[in-house]
Amino acid sequence: MIVELVGISRKKERMRMILMPAELRVMKGVRYAIETMKLLKERMPNAVLVICGRMNHYEQDYMKQLIEDAKGQANIIVAGFVPKEQLYRYMEIAECAFMPFCFDECPISLCECIGHGLPVVTNEYAGFGTGVVARFGYCAKHKDVNDYAKALEKMLSDEDFRQRKIDGAKQITDEFTFDLYKKEINHVFEEFRKS
Repeated sequence: MIVELVGISRKKERMRMILMPAELRVMKGVRYAIETMKLLKERMPNAVLVICGRMNHYEQDYMKQLIEDAKGQANIIVAGFVPKEQLYRYMEIAECAFMPFCFDECPISLCECIGHGLPVVTNEYAGFGTGVVARFGYCAKHKDVNDYAKALEKMLSDEDFRQRKIDGAKQITDEFTFDLYKKEINHVFEEFRKS
């Protein structure tokens, strides 16, 4: 399924790929990703969001409607499920990843992006503290499409900023151990213990 890529071929600009390696689910923030891409299309018409993941059966109608409503307003390619090798190839060619979670606890796809040195625009529900996210990406305000768009625009237009995030992702990969992972996500479990 492809949402029109308007403006790219006319201006002879190269496509700027943003990868969303997540299932099409409400909790993954797909709605916020689509709304953000509507804003970004006005600012950067060559930016394209590629969503790689299965569409959840029980949310299928809602997701299809969101995507249909975005036609002509946002540059989005819904690639659906792709094998790991292809997903990793996308990670190599993408400029950044976008994960506007509504709620998550450090998903594997986020760790895979970090492991590939792919900077990530996300929020406080990424499963890492904001200080750690700031090393490998941009920690935007939850559900704030203007902040998400600002972050993606910075990631795509400021090469020095993006390179610092790539370097940060590589450093985190070198430092990453199970003990560090446990420490970084412990705050999620502490919240449950308090209630």
